[in-house]
Amino acid sequence: MHFYIGSYEKAIADFESSIRSKQEQKDEANEGGDTMSSASNQTDLSDVGLCSLNVHESLFNIVLCCIQMRDYAQALERLSKLVHEAPKRYTKSLYLIRGLLYQALGNAGKSKGDLDVVQRLCSQDTQ
Repeated sequence: MHFYIGSYEKAIADFESSIRSKQEQKDEANEGGDTMSSASNQTDLSDVGLCSLNVHESLFNIVLCCIQMRDYAQALERLSKLVHEAPKRYTKSLYLIRGLLYQALGNAGKSKGDLDVVQRLCSQDTQ
């Protein structure tokens, strides 16, 4: 709710709490001999219409909060981590957002690099 009412600092705290909770659940499961995989810890249920509070979604929501607060450097830092961890199907969108963040920060070279990746991935999709 904090995100939707514009309380972005509180929203970030909630998302970070969610991430810590997921990590604690995973750690407890591993200590108890349960072989809970990282994939199940980060399950994306959006395709079946269920809300999932997975780590990647929480990280992305933190990025959105940072963008709304115009803290582009923090958004970029968190997004760069997410680019390498999120499922491949989100790669194109994450590179696009990161390219635009680089552009907003005045780093034309890195912006062009990310936008070139997006263009290459788009051309692969059409083949």
